[in-house]
Amino acid sequence: MKAAPCFPALATFLVALVSVPRAVCTSTSPSLQFDPDTISPCVMWEDNANDLVCEDVRENWGITPEEFSEWNPSVGLDCKPWRIQSYCVVPLKRLPVTTTSSQTSKTTTTTSTSSTSTLGPSPTSWSSLGCYTDENPKYSALKQRLSDAAGDKNLTIAACQDTCYKASFIFAGVKAGKECWCSDNVLGDLAVNATDCNIPCTGDKTSMCGGSKRLNVFEPVDDFWNEDVAETTAQMESGQPTAVSDTDSSASLHSRGGCMSILLLITLGYFELMLL
Repeated sequence: MKAAPCFPALATFLVALVSVPRAVCTSTSPSLQFDPDTISPCVMWEDNANDLVCEDVRENWGITPEEFSEWNPSVGLDCKPWRIQSYCVVPLKRLPVTTTSSQTSKTTTTTSTSSTSTLGPSPTSWSSLGCYTDENPKYSALKQRLSDAAGDKNLTIAACQDTCYKASFIFAGVKAGKECWCSDNVLGDLAVNATDCNIPCTGDKTSMCGGSKRLNVFEPVDDFWNEDVAETTAQMESGQPTAVSDTDSSASLHSRGGCMSILLLITLGYFELMLL
């Protein structure tokens, strides 16, 4: 039985991992080169670009030496070798999961059923990241093709996005008018000309589904991040204290493609203490 990741809990889960203020360079995709054998999918990466200490990274993220080496095979239990590259600190399997089960009994027969909660409906709002080059078959911009080898005769952008989301991937991409690709990170480069993505979708001739060796890439809009921030701001302005536990937090932490500072979380915490 495969448990589905609880994506709305990602932000609070990451905040709960952090206990001390420190400057980090963390993102949902690797900014530097990384070990191709790194665990996949990985939803949070740390870039060793600022003289980070391996042991500190493991401690700050609450990772055991065995876990860190399992997720990042290029690093031993003794933290060696420690190279200037990106390392996975939160694989998808480490996110909170929810499961449900039910059992029905009768006099003569007993039927047991188990079910696992699935992801909610695919996000209705997606953000376009642009037209990406995809010319090297060994290093595709998005790593996994979910459409048939012959292509999808009824491909639409929305259908591909829904497919990738339900498969627990972060990014969705359409290519050559008939191909759907998914990944937890984007490795390609933006095309010089966005108009290279000019092949109509087989299932929607009014939309462009990439081009020849070109991918239109999309990611879901993180509405839960905006909602959490709005709620926290309203609570602080009204003077109402916010309960904080190991599994919940008054502020959600999100980073996409760049560095973020945990000091923001600590600052919010100080403001809340002053209001108590």
